[in-house]
Amino acid sequence: MHISNRDLLKKVENSAKGLYARRKPWETGNEEVARYTLRWLSAYVSGKQAKTPGTRIDKHSRGSQGGTANNRLYNSRATRAHRILSNGMSSGLSSPSQPWFRLDASDPTIRTVHEARLWLDACTEVIRGFLHRTNIYTAMQQGYRELTWSGSEATLFAPHWQYGAVGYNLTWGSYWLGTDDGLRVDRLLRDVPMTVGNVVQMMGGKDEAKKVVSRTTKTLIDNDKLDAFIPIRNLIEPNTDRVYGRLDKTNKPIRSVYWEEGAEASSPTDGILKVDGFEQRPFATPRWDTEGFDPYGWGPAFEALPESRKAQLQEIRLQATIDYVSRPALQAPVQSRNDGMNLVPGGISFTAAQDMNAGARPVWQTPPQAIDYIARDIQGRTEPAIDDAMFVSLFRTITDMPGVQPRTVEEIARRHEESLAQLGPVVDRVQIEKLAVIVLQAFSICSSAGLLPPAPEVMEGQEMKVEFTSVLAQAQRMIGLASMERGLGMVGNLSATRPQVLDLVDWDETVREYWERLGVPARTLRSAEDVAADREAQAQAAQQERMAAMMPAVKDGADAAALLADTDAPGPGSMMGALGALMPGV
Repeated sequence: MHISNRDLLKKVENSAKGLYARRKPWETGNEEVARYTLRWLSAYVSGKQAKTPGTRIDKHSRGSQGGTANNRLYNSRATRAHRILSNGMSSGLSSPSQPWFRLDASDPTIRTVHEARLWLDACTEVIRGFLHRTNIYTAMQQGYRELTWSGSEATLFAPHWQYGAVGYNLTWGSYWLGTDDGLRVDRLLRDVPMTVGNVVQMMGGKDEAKKVVSRTTKTLIDNDKLDAFIPIRNLIEPNTDRVYGRLDKTNKPIRSVYWEEGAEASSPTDGILKVDGFEQRPFATPRWDTEGFDPYGWGPAFEALPESRKAQLQEIRLQATIDYVSRPALQAPVQSRNDGMNLVPGGISFTAAQDMNAGARPVWQTPPQAIDYIARDIQGRTEPAIDDAMFVSLFRTITDMPGVQPRTVEEIARRHEESLAQLGPVVDRVQIEKLAVIVLQAFSICSSAGLLPPAPEVMEGQEMKVEFTSVLAQAQRMIGLASMERGLGMVGNLSATRPQVLDLVDWDETVREYWERLGVPARTLRSAEDVAADREAQAQAAQQERMAAMMPAVKDGADAAALLADTDAPGPGSMMGALGALMPGV
């Protein structure tokens, strides 16, 4: 059914109020983690940006408030560990320098059809090239930084009229999330502080923009104040008001609504700027770890928070101890008050002869060993605990390995598998909630733009899925492949004494399964039909060779038979008679 702008505005604002309240419990904790982990704080975390909707620091400078340096950090171990983890996740899961995904069919029977596999590989190459032409890799890298400290991330990947598609990474504090009854995030509300010029571009020109904006914004357009900021909200949610059968953008499964805050009384459209739609959810919202219906998560920086606090306190104490040792508090005789004392290194203080032993001396003695004790405690306990919480060892397996370098390949592999097993659940969640969403959205955009090759008949109506071939994904698969390799090794050893055990293994299927798990392109393997045809041809050729090899023997046998056939009846002087004499009883 059709819904009016006034009713739509009321509906989205009611949804927004619920999302505001739902995020409130996470705000204090996330801000504390940010202050002990991040070197640079966004405007939403530092307090420069208004947190309460409707509260405006400056109506037309909102969004221009930049972040600020975090001057409360004295020990940067958590910051450096966070950098290693986020960079490792980015390069290990979705590096632009190497293939990290490929398309596949959900139906396992389709995967064996060679024509389908070739088409899926071709589509994969098109999507990889498309992603490289957008800014999505920059947005994903920023997203990993958000995910590893706040435990939550929101990245919007939407079509763009000029760039094909644009990725928008949303920093903590600028978005609100909601979940459905299947525990999946299905609603995204974001703060979109656009300039007047951005609104004009979005609406397609000044004339179109003036039809929907408030009177205040219209005045800014008329005065060419295009750099002034306008408070705008955008809600993306399932479209429960769609009319099935209609194909316009307002009746797609996912609805996107832009509205200008506080403009309902002075806008000809009741504050609604734009209503758009998507065929599928255009945003990715992975969470490091979560429970129940919580739309937000918590990350490794939360686990490292006690040690991060401790590191700051210890660093302050360490510097104070160094000061107490090198510049201690002094006590001096009362009479030196008027004479003065030169405390500069190398300075001379003149005193009376009887007062030679009455110079300035420390109020108390701080043992120099205290400096080493505190420093060793920081380096030996606090900082390793931060690294452990941040999975630093996973990405520095060789660099931080104690002892003589290098170790054996087997030991390195075992250590890597042990670390990867701890990160495995997070990798699975990121692949499902982030990477698969982005790839399928890119597939939808490329399909709508006509960039994909024609689909074969076998793929009509088939559901797509994404297989991941990144470094971390392959490392996970390699753990499973190890058992396959051990099994094949055992068969190979037994075949030395029991060759018949080789008949138990389907070697063709084994190779295809190995290729599948490694993520090798399907074009590197021949189809089962081609292999069967070649084997049949080879078998026929071998049969012909055997028949050709048998021809001389057949010819000799035929000549002998002809000779016997031409021989006379057996008699005393015949050849048959002679044979009978040699072979009595025959």
